[in-house]
Amino acid sequence: MTTYHPLTTNPAGTPVLLIDTQAPLRLLHETACARIRAGTAQLETLTSVTIRNIDDADLYRLTNGAYLLLQDGLDILDRIQFRLPLETPLQA
Repeated sequence: MTTYHPLTTNPAGTPVLLIDTQAPLRLLHETACARIRAGTAQLETLTSVTIRNIDDADLYRLTNGAYLLLQDGLDILDRIQFRLPLETPLQA
């Protein structure tokens, strides 16, 4: 397994944002949760405001920011899920 795994949200052909797949699981989980909470909070904000007169560009910025945070969190959770069977013995 490679040490660094690129985030799905990298816009460039050469990934710049990477996950340290060898970081402690606790830190990976904490980072994933922080991103998912932030993205969820951003979407919850949208549910509590009237968006009738919102500019399309503003709506895109809000939803794209939430998407980036949530996708980063999911990418990290995927790396955790990949490592768990390797580090956790199966219980009979």
